[in-house]
Amino acid sequence: MNNFINWETLKFKKTSGKEKMRCPSCDSQRSDKKDRSLSVNHNEGFGKCFYCEALTFRDELENPYTEIKQESFKTVLSNDKALDYVSTRGISKKTLDNLYVTFERYYQPALGKEVDNIVFNYYEGSKLVNKKFRSSDKKFTQITGSKPIFYNINSSLGSDEVFIVEGEFDVLAMYEAGFKNTISVPNGANDNDEYWKMSEKYLKDVKRFIIAVDNDEKGNDL
Repeated sequence: MNNFINWETLKFKKTSGKEKMRCPSCDSQRSDKKDRSLSVNHNEGFGKCFYCEALTFRDELENPYTEIKQESFKTVLSNDKALDYVSTRGISKKTLDNLYVTFERYYQPALGKEVDNIVFNYYEGSKLVNKKFRSSDKKFTQITGSKPIFYNINSSLGSDEVFIVEGEFDVLAMYEAGFKNTISVPNGANDNDEYWKMSEKYLKDVKRFIIAVDNDEKGNDL
């Protein structure tokens, strides 16, 4: 789980391009006070510390997407049945916490009623921009009008290599295995260019993508 630095508190020397500076999140713990570990991209409005992995984002002035209520930034999966199911897939509680996986009763349109769901919370920086609900019988729904973006997009910042998978559980499995720089498409193999457009500024400097999808018809389509 990342720490976040308020963009407005940083003492910049530049207003455009890229800039490296000391990271206020971990500077007090560092023995090398000359190491400027926080790398900021002014043009795109984000930065990442390569020592503690803290993130910083410049607030966008306009947000045409649905604003999602965020009761608590740090939330945990708290349903025993859901936890038991997730554990059968080899996913630890720590991974669930780090990737903001929660539990909630929510209306599933395919079932026509409220049911228990595992919830994948989509964060862009420290902002919750989407919630995807998965019922026990693999029915899915998302927040109407939410921002289309890759799941776990924060992990791609500053990464030279990024894995792309076709489901949130694949991200959890990759994270559990040590591949933290993994993102997932939000709609499986369904065509949706919008999430690419919304994620482009975080991905355009990536040098190598590894597309890790299922070797079936839908995976090949994706």
